[in-house]
Amino acid sequence: MVTTSELKTHMKLHEGYARRWNEGLGRGQGTVSAIHDWGGCQLHNLFWSGLEPETKGDPWALAKAAGYSGRHLDIGQQLYHRAVEIQGSGWSCVSGFPAAGELIVHAVPNHEYPWDDLIPLVVVDVWEHAFLSRLTDRPSYVQDLLRLVNWNVAVARLSP
Repeated sequence: MVTTSELKTHMKLHEGYARRWNEGLGRGQGTVSAIHDWGGCQLHNLFWSGLEPETKGDPWALAKAAGYSGRHLDIGQQLYHRAVEIQGSGWSCVSGFPAAGELIVHAVPNHEYPWDDLIPLVVVDVWEHAFLSRLTDRPSYVQDLLRLVNWNVAVARLSP
């Protein structure tokens, strides 16, 4: 189970990215720090808005909405494995790739958000702060977090 403490710590960090980004508007937009804060803010917005107290929908509904043939491993399992395999900090994401008519599961290092050709659908934060209380057990954190994903939100993001 994802704990209240984990979520509160996570929310404070998100607030920091948003505050720093808002304070920096109009100055230093090209700096590494500004890009980091903007990416952190955007990814966290996607993260929070895609969670519910319990799972809604399922990964196969997203795959079906995207016209995914099912010839690959379950999207939810791919997301889990990508999140667990990330070395260091980053994000595991399911994104729509309209130009190719497919879904992709990929890692995002740090807060590197500019994905011109992708539509982010589900994001999982695997920065150490996200699961600080169980730092040596990322797999259980990811498993617990995936129980909170609202796959219906991901389907809606795919269909603008």
